[in-house]
Amino acid sequence: MKQRVHAYCQNIKNALRGLHSREGAVVLVVGLLLVVLAAATWLHQPQSYSPVENRGMAWFLDWSNVTKAHFSEDFETHIQDQFPLRNQFRQGKALVDLYALGRRDVDGVYETGGWMAELEYPQRTGMLDHVAQKIQWVYDHYLAGTDATCYLSVVPDKHYYLSQTNGYPALDYDGLIRSLRAQIPAMPYIDLTDLLSLDDYYRTDSHWRQEKILPVAQRLAETMGASIDGPEVYAPQRFNRAFVGRYAVQLGLTMEHDTLTYLTSPTLHQCYTVVYDQMGRPQRGKVYEVAYGHKNYPYVMFLSGSKGLIQLTNLKAPSDKNLILFRDSFGSSLTPLLASGYRTITLVDLRYITSAELGKYLEVTDQDVLFLYSTLLLNNSMAMR
Repeated sequence: MKQRVHAYCQNIKNALRGLHSREGAVVLVVGLLLVVLAAATWLHQPQSYSPVENRGMAWFLDWSNVTKAHFSEDFETHIQDQFPLRNQFRQGKALVDLYALGRRDVDGVYETGGWMAELEYPQRTGMLDHVAQKIQWVYDHYLAGTDATCYLSVVPDKHYYLSQTNGYPALDYDGLIRSLRAQIPAMPYIDLTDLLSLDDYYRTDSHWRQEKILPVAQRLAETMGASIDGPEVYAPQRFNRAFVGRYAVQLGLTMEHDTLTYLTSPTLHQCYTVVYDQMGRPQRGKVYEVAYGHKNYPYVMFLSGSKGLIQLTNLKAPSDKNLILFRDSFGSSLTPLLASGYRTITLVDLRYITSAELGKYLEVTDQDVLFLYSTLLLNNSMAMR
C-alpha cells in the first residue's frame, strides 16, 4: 500500500511538473508575442490615414501632455489605430463571428449570399417624428406663401429587399411611409419602391447604382413636370478603382468588389457645380469629382459627396425650371440624371447646414421642391439640424 501511495504521489508530481512546463511555455510565447507587437507598434511608420476605413488615424502623440488627464485617452486611441496588422485582425474577427460562431450580424452589419446590409431595426417612431417636424418647419418658414411646388419621396434601403427573403427583422416600411405621408399631407408623394430591386444597389455598400436608377429619375421628373434625357444619351464610364463599400470596410472584409459606374452625356459635360463650405464660401466644382474618389471613399465622386449646400447649373437647359432637392447621400448620384430638365438644381443636406441658415442662400419663388430621404436617415434622423 505504501509503495502504491508513493507511486501515486509521484505521478501527480510529474503531471504537475509537465503542466507547469507547458504553462511556462505558453506564458513565454505570449510574452514574446506581446513584446514583438509592442515594438512593432512603436517602430513602424505611423499611418495618418486609413484608405481601408476611409478616415484619419491617430498617429501623433504629444508627450509634453503626459501629465495631463486626457493623455491616457490619446494614448489608447493611438495604440488602437496604429496596432500592427490592424486590418487583418479586424477581418479575422468578422470572419470568426459570421462563419465560425454563426452570428447573424456583427455590429448591425450582416452578409448573406454575397450581399452586405445594415440591420436597420427596430423602428424608431421619435426619429420619424423628428423628420416630419423638420420638413414642416422648412415648409412653414421658406416655402409657404410662394409659388413653389413641393413633393415627398422615400428611398428604401437595401435591407428592405434582403430581409424579405432571409428572415432578418425589418422595419415596417409600408407603415413608415404611411406615417410620414400622414404627417406631411400637403405634399404629393412619389412612390419608388416598385422601381427598385436588390440588384440596383452595390453589394457591399448602402447606396444605389447610378446606372440602375434612370427609371427612378424619369418618374420623379415626370411627376414634377420636367422633361429629362432618356437612357440612349448616356455613356457609362467605369471608375478605375475597386469599390469596397462601407459595410465591407466596417467589418474589414475583402469580399468581391463592386464596380462603380457613372453616366456621362453631352448635357452633363457642360454642367458645373458650386459647392458652399461651412463658412458659406462658394467653390466651383464638377458633376463628377473623379479625383475625390481616388483619394477617399469612391462614392464621393458624385457631386463632391455630402455637403450642406451645392448648386448644379445646366448652361443649356431647355427651360427655366429650377429644383430644390432636400436630400441625403442618395441624392448625390441621382441629381446628374435630373440635370437635363432644370436650369439649376440646389441640393440641401440638413445634416451639414442648419435649417435656420437656409434663408441666407435660398430665394424661393416658383421652383420645384423635392424632399427625398432614404429610410436609413428616416430611422436615424437626429443628424438633421
